[in-house]
Amino acid sequence: MHINPSILSADFANLEAELLSIASADMAHVDVMDNHFVPNLTLGTAIVERLAQVSPIPLDVHLMIENPDKWAIDYAQTGAASVTFHLEAAPPKPGSTVITNSMSTSWINSAISETLVAGLMATAAFTPAALSFLAKLIG
Repeated sequence: MHINPSILSADFANLEAELLSIASADMAHVDVMDNHFVPNLTLGTAIVERLAQVSPIPLDVHLMIENPDKWAIDYAQTGAASVTFHLEAAPPKPGSTVITNSMSTSWINSAISETLVAGLMATAAFTPAALSFLAKLIG
């Protein structure tokens, strides 16, 4: 089992101290939100990069943003150890395999490849609605 506490509920005026308080965890979970894919706005690459510099543990960056294919490599270059993508966060592109009307595989291979080439762990995440659809599809 791995323990990756989220810094979303941390005191944002004292993030370095908050990271030090969870130094015994495996990773710090960093939720990146763009106020489009989800209705909240959190951290950009400059802040994540600074967090990686001062954190005593690796960062697990969870991209809850639209078009993560445009931002994945930027977050991979912040010093994070892991980047998580939502498959349904990028609109279907011509020639892609469409899973649902809002989920396709056109970009995920390149985003994950770029992340792995940068030396990070790459993972996929699903919203509850997408997971429910996939469960029905699989049967």
